[in-house]
Amino acid sequence: MSRFQIHDDLTAPEGSVLKPPPGVYSGPVLINKRLTLDGAGQVTVDGGGKGTVLVWETNDGALHNIHLTGSGDSHDSDDTCLNLRGSRNVIEGVRIDDCLFGIDLKQSNDNTLRENSIRSKVKELGVRGDGLRLWYSNGNLIEKNEVIDSRDMVAWYSHHNIFRGNIGKRSRYSIHFMFAKDNLVEGNSFTDNAVGVYLMYTERIHVRNNIISHATGAAGMALGFKESSDSDVENNEIIYCAVGVGSDLSPFEPDTTLRFKGNRFAFNGIAVRFTSELGGNILTDNQIGPDLKNQPIYAGGALVQDHGIAIIGASGNTIGTSRHGNTINWNLETGVYISRRDENKVIYSTP
Repeated sequence: MSRFQIHDDLTAPEGSVLKPPPGVYSGPVLINKRLTLDGAGQVTVDGGGKGTVLVWETNDGALHNIHLTGSGDSHDSDDTCLNLRGSRNVIEGVRIDDCLFGIDLKQSNDNTLRENSIRSKVKELGVRGDGLRLWYSNGNLIEKNEVIDSRDMVAWYSHHNIFRGNIGKRSRYSIHFMFAKDNLVEGNSFTDNAVGVYLMYTERIHVRNNIISHATGAAGMALGFKESSDSDVENNEIIYCAVGVGSDLSPFEPDTTLRFKGNRFAFNGIAVRFTSELGGNILTDNQIGPDLKNQPIYAGGALVQDHGIAIIGASGNTIGTSRHGNTINWNLETGVYISRRDENKVIYSTP
């Protein structure tokens, strides 16, 4: 592997456009000035299995069409293919593989990450690194990326970000929000992950026009809410998951709601499960069913043998309104339509 050319190029003046000759170059590489680095799809930077491969520590730069591979495997040092430590950068067409963590943003704002491909090291799910991680990073556009065979995509303490048109497969959490506000999740496809989108201690998250499918297993869930408030879930396809929506102590903040509108729930074990007495979940214009027949489903710790369940609801929720009902395609002889129906406001719904 050549080390000379790419490191020699980095002496170029700020604002330069660097196009290294095709080849494999050894890492690590540090970019700490405003540059455009374009690999034209023919340049690989290989970390050799040690540390972090590339650190991008600048503002207003651009990284295009490069292959990053071979980070270390230490969780203590967060070995990563690409550490992004700057704002208003464009990271596009980067291919990442054999890396513990994929792309890591810390206190990095208003960046665009588009059409990147990210895969972790070949390890058991729990000891992989996160494919994409945002930490105290705001206003970023995460668009048309692929995160496959990784662990999680996470956004912690990160606000006003857009996740649009991404693909996530065979990972743990498609996206895990924690202490995050005002984020948009739109038009993504998440398949064969343990959990689709999980919202923990969040507010004003908008989840719309996504396809979330095959979140199966003991913890399988398409959408999860934990002490989260004032969010909208609209026009999503939620298909073949153990649980479609799980809402725990949500909405959490007083006088707020969680609003589910125009979603399609099909072939899930439990379509919707509310597990607190706070109320405030509002379902309108959703299509719920058909059920998964002849599947063992657990509800409240009890085994419901050979039944599917449409909605398990604690008290105080609204299942439809006088003008906007839900279409619930349910066989009442083989499944539970709404558990604790009398304790919820159920209007204009169609069993």
